[in-house]
Formats: sequence, C-alpha cells, structure tokens
Amino acid sequence: MAEALVGGAVLSASLQVLFDKMASREVLDFFRGRKLNDALLMKMKIVLLTVHAVINDAEEKQITNPAVKEWLNELKDAVYDAEDLLDEMAAEVLKSQMEADSKTPTNQVWNLISAYPFNKKIESRVKEIIERLQVFANQKDVLGLKSGGEIKTQQRRHTTSLVHEDGIYGREDDKEKIIALLLSDDASHRDLSVITIVGMGGVGKTTLAQLLYNNRKVDGYFDLKAWVWVSQEFDVFKITKTIIESFTRKTCGLDDPTLLQVELREILMRKKFLLVLDDIWNEDYCSWDLLRGALRFGASGSKIIATMRSKKVSSIMHPTHTHHLELLSYEDSWLLFAKHAFENEDACAHPTLKAIGEKIVEKCNGLPLAAKTIGGLLKSEIDTKEWYQVLNSEIWDFPNNGILPALRLSYHYLPAHLKPCFAYCSLFHKNYEFDKETLVRLWIAEGFVQQPKAEERIEVVGDGYFTDLLSRSLFQQSGGNESRFIMHELINGLAKFVSGEFSFSLEDENQQKISQKTRHMSYFRGKYDASRKFRLLCETVRLRTFLPLNLPPHNDRCYLSTQIIFDLVPMLRCLRVLSLSHYKITELSDSIGNLRKLAYLDLSYTGLRNLPDSTCNLYNLQTLLLSNCRSLSELPANMGKLICLRHLDISQTNVKEMPTQIGRLGSLQTLSTFVVGKHSGARIKELGDLRNLWRKLSILSLQNVVLTMDAHEANLEGKEHLDALALEWSDDTDDSQNERVVLENLKPHSKLKELSIKFYGGTRFPDWLGDPSFSNLLALCLSDCKYCLSLPPLGQLPSLEKLYIVGANAVKKVGLEFYGHGSSSCKPFGSLKTLVFEKMMEWEEWFISASDGKEFPSLQELYIVRCPKLIGRLPRHLPCLTRLEITECDKLVASLPVLPAIRYMWLSKCDEMVIDQRSDDAELTIQSSFMHMPTHSSFTCPSDGDPVGLKHLSGLETLCISSLSHVKEFPPRLHKLQIEGLGAPESLPEGMMCRNTCLVHLTISNCPSLVSFPMGSVGLVTTLKVLYIHNCRKLELPLPEEMIQPQYSSLETLKIERSCDSLRCFPLGFFTKLIHLHIENCRHLEFLSVPEGLHHEGLTALEAFYIFKCPEFRSFPRGGLPTPNLRWFGVYYCKKLKSLPNQMHTLLTSLQSFEIFGCPQILSFPEGGLPSSLSELSIWSCNKLMTCRTEWGLQRLASLKHFSISEGCEGDWGVESFLEELQLPSTLTSLRIYNFGNLKSIDKGLRHLTSLQKLKLFNCPELRSLPEVEALPPSLSFLNIQECPLINLAKIAQVPFVKIDDQLIG
Repeated sequence: MAEALVGGAVLSASLQVLFDKMASREVLDFFRGRKLNDALLMKMKIVLLTVHAVINDAEEKQITNPAVKEWLNELKDAVYDAEDLLDEMAAEVLKSQMEADSKTPTNQVWNLISAYPFNKKIESRVKEIIERLQVFANQKDVLGLKSGGEIKTQQRRHTTSLVHEDGIYGREDDKEKIIALLLSDDASHRDLSVITIVGMGGVGKTTLAQLLYNNRKVDGYFDLKAWVWVSQEFDVFKITKTIIESFTRKTCGLDDPTLLQVELREILMRKKFLLVLDDIWNEDYCSWDLLRGALRFGASGSKIIATMRSKKVSSIMHPTHTHHLELLSYEDSWLLFAKHAFENEDACAHPTLKAIGEKIVEKCNGLPLAAKTIGGLLKSEIDTKEWYQVLNSEIWDFPNNGILPALRLSYHYLPAHLKPCFAYCSLFHKNYEFDKETLVRLWIAEGFVQQPKAEERIEVVGDGYFTDLLSRSLFQQSGGNESRFIMHELINGLAKFVSGEFSFSLEDENQQKISQKTRHMSYFRGKYDASRKFRLLCETVRLRTFLPLNLPPHNDRCYLSTQIIFDLVPMLRCLRVLSLSHYKITELSDSIGNLRKLAYLDLSYTGLRNLPDSTCNLYNLQTLLLSNCRSLSELPANMGKLICLRHLDISQTNVKEMPTQIGRLGSLQTLSTFVVGKHSGARIKELGDLRNLWRKLSILSLQNVVLTMDAHEANLEGKEHLDALALEWSDDTDDSQNERVVLENLKPHSKLKELSIKFYGGTRFPDWLGDPSFSNLLALCLSDCKYCLSLPPLGQLPSLEKLYIVGANAVKKVGLEFYGHGSSSCKPFGSLKTLVFEKMMEWEEWFISASDGKEFPSLQELYIVRCPKLIGRLPRHLPCLTRLEITECDKLVASLPVLPAIRYMWLSKCDEMVIDQRSDDAELTIQSSFMHMPTHSSFTCPSDGDPVGLKHLSGLETLCISSLSHVKEFPPRLHKLQIEGLGAPESLPEGMMCRNTCLVHLTISNCPSLVSFPMGSVGLVTTLKVLYIHNCRKLELPLPEEMIQPQYSSLETLKIERSCDSLRCFPLGFFTKLIHLHIENCRHLEFLSVPEGLHHEGLTALEAFYIFKCPEFRSFPRGGLPTPNLRWFGVYYCKKLKSLPNQMHTLLTSLQSFEIFGCPQILSFPEGGLPSSLSELSIWSCNKLMTCRTEWGLQRLASLKHFSISEGCEGDWGVESFLEELQLPSTLTSLRIYNFGNLKSIDKGLRHLTSLQKLKLFNCPELRSLPEVEALPPSLSFLNIQECPLINLAKIAQVPFVKIDDQLIG
C-alpha cells in the first residue's frame, strides 16, 4: 500500500505544472523559433486533458485496484519525462538568448544549420511522449475510470505567523501526577530520579513532557533545565554534548569524552536540574548507565523525564516511576478536534458540521495526533459535502500498515499545490531537523511552487505553502529555534508512504534495489563516501535531487569519491537540486555546465579553488551557495549570464572581486557579499541594478571605490528590504577624504536593523550616522575606525540595543556629543542593553551626560577592554547592569553606584584600582588591583564608611582575583574561586574561608611563591568538588594522611599541573569520590598509594585518570587500581615507570580507552592482559614493551575499534615487520602506524580485518610494500600515507580515498 495514494495525489499538481510549462513563453518560442510543428503541443495537451479528467476517480480507485495504482505510477513517470523535455526546450531558449548578443549574423546562420539535427531529435521525442500518453488515455476506459469534478479544497485565509498550540486537552491528571513527582524530594532516590512516560506513537508523550517542562511551578523548582531529543541512535557522546548545549545555550566545541563529562559535571555541580530525554529507543543498559554516570553530579532533587514507546526501554532505565499515557477520552478528543477544525468559532454554530465531526472523532480512536491532524484538514471548511467525504472515505477501513487512516486522510484532502511539497519531505529522516528557508528554496527549485502574480516574490508564495503545512500540524517547530522544524515520526511515515517509489532514502550502501522511477534521492553523509555507496544511482539517470542531509560533527568535512563528481553527477542530466556541501572536494568537472535544468547548487564548506567556466551555462540556476569555501578566490567571469539566479552566498570565502556584469543578475534576492573590484572587477555602482536585495548584505574592499559617485549610484537608500548592512574597507587607508565621501554616499534606508562599519579611514563619521530617523536600528558596530577623532551622536537612536565600538584609536574623549541632542524627555541610550568599548588606545576621558545621570536606563552588560589611558568616570546610574568587565585599563579610577542587578564582574590588569565606600553618595569607588573577577552578586554597602570587603558581597558566587591585599574573607555563598598571578604572598590569608560552606570549584594558578592553603580551612576541602592547581611549584597540597576518615569526601575533579614539587606519594585512597584525576609534571612524585582495605571497597567513582611527564614516577599501587568504573586511562612520558597496574583485566572492567606514550622501561602488559572492554588503544615509544608484542594478546579484545602504534624516536628504530605478530582483532575500524624507521612491509596481517575502514602510515621511510589488492580488506575506505617516500603506489588503486602527504589523490 506504500504507493497507493501517491499517483493521483501528486499527479494532479504535476499535470497542472505541465500545462503551465506547455503554455510558457519559452516553450512557445522554442517551437516557433525552430519552425517545429506546434500542433504537436496541442495534441499533447489534448491527450493530457483526457487523462486529467479521470485523475480524481483514479485517486479513489487505486486504493483498492492495483491495476489503477500501476496505471497512475506509470502515468506519473511519463509526465515527469514530458516535464523534463519541456524544461530542456526552455533551457535551450535561454541559452540562445544569452549567446545571441555575442554572435555575428554569420554565426547565427551557422547555428540554425547546426541546430537542425537537434530540432528533429526534439520533435521525435515529443512524438514519443505523445504516444506514451495516448496509451494511458486508451486504457482509462478499460480500467473503468470516469471523468468527474475536482476535489474541492477549502479556501484558507492567509496566515502571516507561525501557529503555536495553545491548548492541550485531557492531560490535566497526567500533568498533576507527574508534577507532584517532580516537586518531591524522595530520600530513597536522593541522587537522581528518573520518570518515564510510556505510550504509543502519536498519543502525546512529547506534548505532555513539554507541558511539564514549561510549567511555572516546575520552572521555579529547578536551577537548570534542558531538553534533548534522543531518538534511535543512543550516542552518549552526542547526547552529552547536546545536554551541555541545552543547559548553557552555547555551542560546545569539545570533542573529548572526558572533557565533556568534566564540563557537564561543572555545570550540574550543586544545581538541581530537570532533564527531558525525548523519544528514547535504546535497549542497551550499558549505554544508559554511561550517560547516567555523567548526570549524577547535580543537587538532591534533580529529575529526568524520559519518553519512549517501549516498556522494555523504560525498564532499562530503572525508573523511580513509570507513567503509562493512555488514549484520550472521546470528550477530550472532540475538544482537540474542534479547536483545530473550528478555530475560534463555536462548533454549536454549525450543528450539521458538529454532528459529522463527532462521528469523525470516533474514528480517531482517542489518538491526539489523528484528531489534531484531521481537525486541521477541515479548518475553516463549511461545506458539509467535504466533511462527509472525510467521514465516509474508504481510507478509514484500510489496514493500518504503520500509517493511520486519519493521517492518510490528512494528505488525501490537501490542496493539490501542497501535495508535492509535502511528499518531497519524505527525503528527510524521522525527526530530522530542517531549515524553513532551505526547504522553500528546494521546493522552488523542483518547480513545486506556483509562479506568483504581479510583484509578489515566489519565496513569499513558498513561505505561505510552508505556513499552511505547519498550520495543519504536518510540521512542528523544533525547540526554541524559530527557523528549524521537524516532522513527527508518524507524519514522516506518511510522507514516505505517499511519495512511493519516486523518492528514495539511501541509508545503507548495501541496499540492493532502487526503482528506475526514482526522481528524488537523499542520504546521510559518511566520513568516506566511496563510489560503491552510490552504485544503484547508475540505474536512475532521470534523478532530480541529489541531497545529503546530515552535517558532520563540528562542521568537519567529509570525503566524496572523485568518481561521483566526474562520472556519476554528469550523467544525471535531469538534476534540479545538487548538494556537495561539506565534502573535501577541490574541483568540479567541466561537464557541470551540461546540467541545464539545475536550479539549486550547494557547494558550501568545500575546498573548491575555483568554479568551472561552464558553471555560467546553468541558465536555470536559482540558488548558488559557496559559503565557507575558503580556498575560493574568484568567480567565473561570465556570472552575468545566470539571469535566473536569486540567491548567491559567498560569505567566508577569499573572493577578491565580483565579476563584471554582476549587475545583470536582476533577479537576485539575497547576496551575501559584494567585493568591490580593484582593477578588472565590478564597480560598486553595479549594485544599483540589483534592486530586489533582501535581508543581509556585506560590501567589502570599499577602498577600491575610485569615483565617489559610484557609491551614490549603488543606491543603498533605495534597497528598503535590507535588514542588515556591513561596510568594510581595508586595514590601511591612503585617502581619508575619499573614504569619508564614499561613506556619506552609502547612506542606507532608515528602516535598517543592523549596521557594521569596519576599517573606515575617515576622520569623522557622516551626519546620517546617529540620526534618530533610523528608528529601527537595533545593533551597531564601529570596528577599527582608527582615524575618527570623535564618536557619532548615537544616544538618540530609539531602538538601539547593542553597540560595539572597537579599535577607535584616535578618540581621546567620549563627550556629550556621544549622547546626542534629543529632547529632554528622551533618555540617552534608552533601549541599550549591551555596550562595548574595546582596544581604544588613546581614550582618556568619558564624560557623563549632565542631565540626571540616567544615560543608560536599560544597560545590562558593559565591557571596557584594552583602554590603557582611560582615567575618567563611569556612568553613575546603571540599575539593570548584570555584567561588568574591565580589563587592561591600568590607569582607570572610577566610581560606581550600588548595582542592585550585578551578577558578573571581571576586573583584570587594573593595577591602580581599590574598592572603598563613600557613604555620602552610596557609591563604591573601584580602585583595586582585582584581576578577573566574574561574579554573580548584589552589591551591599555598609554605612559605617569602612572599606567594603568581599565578605559583604553576599550574593557573589564566582570570583577571579589576582590580589589579596584587601581581602580578609570571602563571601559565604562563593561557589567558584580563581586565584591567579599572586606575587609575594607565601600563604593565603588566615580565616579567608571561615564562613564559606558553598565552595565547590577552586583554581590556583601562576602563584610561584605560594606555599600553603590557609590554616584551619577544613571547609575548603570538605565542600570542594573541583580543584585545579597550575604552575605553583612550592604549593603543598594538604593531605590528611593521619586522619581516620578521608577529608576530600566531595572532591570529584583534581588536576595538578607543574605544581606541588614536594609531593612524593599521592594517596589515591583518600579521594573516594574522585571522578577525574590529572597529574602532570610533578617533579618528585614517585608512586600512588591505596590502603589495603580499600581494595575490597574500590574507588568506584573514578572514570578518568591521566598521569603525564612525572620523571620520578615509578609505580602504581601494589594491588592494582581498584577502579571498576575507570573508562579513560593514560600514562605519558614517565621514563622510570617499569610496570603497569596489576590485574587490569579484572579490576578495570569498564576501561574503554588506554594510552601509553614514552614509557621505555615498561617490559610487558600485566598478567592476564588488557581489559576486554577496550575500544581504543594507543602504544607509542615503549620499545621494551614492543619486544614482547607477540604476548600482547590483542586478539582477545573483542571490542577494540581503534589502534595506534609508534616505535619512537629515530635512534630506537629496529622493527622491520610486526603486523602479523600482533594478531589484531577483526573488529578494528581504524589502524594508525607511526614512526617505524626500519619497517619494510605490512604485506601480512590486514586481510582478516574485515571491519577496517581507515589505515594511516606515517614516517616509515623504508616501507616499500603494501599488500596486494586481494590481501587488503574490502572494507578499507581511506588510506593516509605521510612521509613514506619509497612506498609502491601501484597497489592502492582499489582504495576509494588515498591521501599522500596531504594531497588527496582518490
């Protein structure tokens, strides 16, 4: 049944597209210009009208009649071919038009003669299409198809904003029960409680979780909240990173699992958090346990809500409570249906529709998604006939087959123009997050969006399509991102259902079959996409869409076989959409220009150095994306021929100038960047011809504007659809007056929202900058305008929220002119929230407005950075300030008022500053030598006039400081303290932590004279969870070895680096809660110790342990490391260490990664070998260990995937062959061999590695021989050879990707 609805459903719209193209000017011109028989067009139209008349009947009958279904599919295939032919004609007309201007009359005559065979071929193909269509017309009577009226689709009022669900029915009891659980403190589950919500797809699990997540009581109860969609791939690394990003609302760039866990631990520490894990499918307890281990650092009362379909998945998580979500009652189903079907109208006002609707709700069987979707389908429809059609449709009686009848109906009755757009979304995998703007551009490229009327943009029409599908609940917003969307799993299944064999998702390179009818193909990128992955596409030369979906981690680039670029892609002459983004490709085939139907080309994030000149033959191209092609330095000279181009993105490229005639691209709607040419490139005045630009525009290299009137002719003031504008010159100027006039002439329109000016070389800003008429301006950045003597009057910009002034080196004072000359009732900078002054090397004074001292009533963040001569005052009235950073302002002496909202303060390298209090005006005078003082505090000022100590900052949570001269005591609620760069003090002040019971994170760095912690600071060690000591050689770590019970009872992370030289023995046994331990460059450390009795109890918390460059380190505890949960273990450059921990195979049962580098005295692995749980192993420069490699027993490591080995320095080279001796396990996917100076051959030992994908050989100067092709594992995709000059390259032809000395050759 997967294809049952597709034929008629999409075909109705496809036929209309075909009719429009047959009547288009381009097709008619083609026939007339080549004197072809235009009667053929009429004949084709008549045949198409014949079959079109019975399409609606066929739509209904195909459901139960397989012959009709097949008839529709074959007809659709023929219609696609007819459309391809018409598009080919239109492309030929465009080509002729573009070439006509450059041809002499003689050439034009010759072209007519040479085109004769082409014309006859086209005529023959038209006749063939007509014959095919005539067969379908003849068969309609045999199949019993009858003509009938079109299915009426309701007239919908235009929606201008996203539709958000504002009512949920029937879940109040479910919500209250779970809220009670969330707000409870169950002592039996003190660390972490897990609540699972279990129910069938579409029953509303996610909706209920969202309801709980956004509940006001719940929101006030937890310190932190995060929402993570999990789905089928339970990747702990990805999930952990997403959790961090959700908690912090910042991108996390970490790619080391250990560092990720440390980061998560610091975020959660002593915080009560709520985490929602939505849509879990994982049935592997170990994976869940690994994730849970990273989540147990929060405060008591932390909760996890997890949603899933399977009870088994729920049981794996050992929940404290499981909530089974049932179907809705009939009454609640009706309310939900009525909300979407009748909108704001009373259903009782339409009694007939209400009666029909009640029966429809019965058929929805209590499933919220079905009631909501069908209600959306009937929204605003008042014709009872249409409601009866839905109620009485045979689709309700179909077997489920994974697609609910209600969802089939929601598609069946979509307006015809929306059906192909929805079916196209079958290319997305379930819960795949897609971008609204990108999807609309894809629809337009595929020809799904109808041409607009009059002046309306086709993008606006496409946006309306998207909004319509969203309003029908076929799309839903993803999280809080307004531009990102997903499809519910069941809706995604519906899209795949209706698209049938015309769309194909390549999920596995081992897939065996693809239909020749396939027109649209998507796939997930792999790191190495070889030609074998796409071998099926050779059967689908009529493909229209080649679309990779996923983005690689950290926007890393992937590898794509050159055979795809040079052989496969040129074969796909019907392509409308082609994306090769994020691949490490450096060139395209010249035959790219033969893809004349191509409308969407995405080459962003590739290594392209240039585009073939033939790219300019893509006359139908609408979208060209080249962003982040950092090697791209020029565009083809004939870009002006791309007259259909609407979107051009060259941001973050190295393009030096725009090609001439860029102004001919009159259809351009978005242009990311315009680079003014210096010699032969386009002049800025060509922008004047681009009248329809929208959104953002950056104009670079403005120093190349010679004629100042060119800037005026660019007509920026007339481009009223631009929201953001960036103007940039080069760093050095040689004509200040010219640049001043150019900027004056580049005045934008007054509705602009964002403006950036960089490297402007004038001595003053133009009068328009700061004019109150720019009432919509939200953000302004003036960067490196280093010759301007004063700042413009910006205070009267009524909407300005963000202001950045960077590198204004000539400005000596910020005077009253900065605030403008507005009315007295208008407060200067009334809307400003963020103000940044940075790198102003000559700035000395900041004059404050003389009005009432309330210049910045809304300011929340103030940054003053690298202003070394500033001595003036700061604003006096900052009631909303939450963040203050002042760094590298050595001479600043300033007064601050009481700051009731302050949360974060950072004072760095301000040597002339101290803090005292003046009771006469309740101000704090900051004249301190504080360094790096991030805070979360409220300032309080004692009334007795004594110096204000830090202890009075009762709300202070985070502090970084470099001077303790005025500090006697830290605040009681301090959570995080960083002390760095202390000079003479040998110890921290006595009693400084006496009242603090909250400190969890302490960093002490670059304090060479510091010897000891404050005496009697028991609270310091009993509450501490994170301790970093860096570059403090003399500091003695307090080690309570004489105490009966360990005093580091809370410490979870300890990092000692280039510090504590007095430490000889590290008593690991006292750190029972330690999770992460890093010891580096402790000069006299010799061994670790664990008390005898602890071997029975174990250090169960420790998960990561690294010891690095400890020259005297000799041994681990005698009985081994009792750390059953240790996952990451590394020993680096400990040259006196002779043995690894004993019993690794039995004590380290969770170990996943083990690295041992530069330990030349280690003789062997411990008895019993390495733990079988290992997935990553690296052995470098351990020559004695290398001599007993036959005894390593690596074949027993059934989980090993990544293995790296290096012999060491040149003087240690000796091994000539070793690979076969290692007996590597067949599970290995990555093998790296480094620095084997005498290695001659690796002929043996690879064939049995049937999972091996990547092999790297580095610095093996004597290596000559690789295995024969038949001896290489067929799974090998990537071979990287570096500094192996003698190697025979003849044997590597069968490897899809080969990189030799940083040059990719395959």
